Amino acid sequence: MGPIRATRAIVQRPVVKSENENYAVDKKQVVPRGAVSKLPLSNRVLGEVTNNGRKAANLMSKPPVKGVSTRRAAKEAAPVSPLVVNPEIKTPSDDQESTSEYITPGETFSETKYDDVEEMEVDTSTSCFVGSRGRTIDLSTGKELQYDLSKVIDYDSQNVGKIEEYSCYVEDVFRYYRQREIDPQFAVDPQYIIHQKNINWAMRSILVDWIVDLQESFALCHETLYLAVKIVDLYLTKSQKVLPMDKLQLLGITSVFISSKFEERTYTRVDDLVYMTEDSYTASEVFTMEVEVMQTIGFQLGFPMSYRFLRRFAKTKQLTMQVLTLARYILESSLLDNAFLGDRESLQASGALYLAMKMTNPTADPWDDTAIHYSGVDKESAKKQAIKLNGMLRRPKKNCKTVQTKYEHEVFMKVALITKISDDVL
Repeated sequence: MGPIRATRAIVQRPVVKSENENYAVDKKQVVPRGAVSKLPLSNRVLGEVTNNGRKAANLMSKPPVKGVSTRRAAKEAAPVSPLVVNPEIKTPSDDQESTSEYITPGETFSETKYDDVEEMEVDTSTSCFVGSRGRTIDLSTGKELQYDLSKVIDYDSQNVGKIEEYSCYVEDVFRYYRQREIDPQFAVDPQYIIHQKNINWAMRSILVDWIVDLQESFALCHETLYLAVKIVDLYLTKSQKVLPMDKLQLLGITSVFISSKFEERTYTRVDDLVYMTEDSYTASEVFTMEVEVMQTIGFQLGFPMSYRFLRRFAKTKQLTMQVLTLARYILESSLLDNAFLGDRESLQASGALYLAMKMTNPTADPWDDTAIHYSGVDKESAKKQAIKLNGMLRRPKKNCKTVQTKYEHEVFMKVALITKISDDVL
């Protein structure tokens, strides 16, 4: 595995205030990199697991206006320090807690308003059916969830005519996602490390940590990050081959390459990805690995992802941007932890949202009838997942600090500094 470049360039997805709405989502847009101050590099775990034995160069920082688009721009994207994985690395826990106070939900924010698009008049009696369609079924058990349907806020009916909300189809879309998340062909084996004998969980955590760095440096959307990590895990689950240790980083950049093609308006250049590995691989190797990965995962990329569920659930709960950002931090942190590989994506999103709501308002009851209806997750299951995620937050991985440092930044409201809570509060 080649030396992994550790990048630092936080990219803000700005929040737009609205006088008309009071729920929160993040705008899927990148601001000029110069508008956001970069964080200092942190000391990383060093080792010597490479396929060429070269050390990474220290490059001067000269931030481009937008995301990296050329090999030259990649060189100037951010300060770089060497990061390589040692197979003997362990990931001890850090039980030290933050000393900051609880953040009380403040003013509310809204999803991006599309000023150049007029609202459509939709005849819901003929064109589509919007609103609650009866009780939600827990597809993992086939049982009907128990809650008071009359107390469910009909979020979708309130947004008919807003084309960015696709109210006519959204229930069908997320019902489809919930069906696919229990489909065995998309299941990640939480014990795939047993047959992938050349790598260990610590190495996977460091790779995912580095992919988060790439996402920041190349100004990629969060969907690209989550899809890339899913591709890595699904390939390692399904592949009949034992991946050589020095090819793990190749799998990482190939997964980013594939996911950026699927999620981004302009995909990441393979030249830039190769450069970020100190030219440990060639473009030809990336293309060859791309074919192998796609064949192994059956050319399936429309995975249900926890991040999509989280955005949907936060909308229907009409939460503040602070709570959503905290939930995003929790969910992104869980990408590093193999303990969550076997968990359903919707359950992960529900647990992260439950925990975020409790961390910002410990006395509140976060999982009401609306939450159960739209998530398809009952309160007890959401609470159990929140407890599991809370344990992860209280025992962070010392060698993987990218997500923590990212969400300590002011553009993410410093949500990573919010005081951790005990399980009793949940």
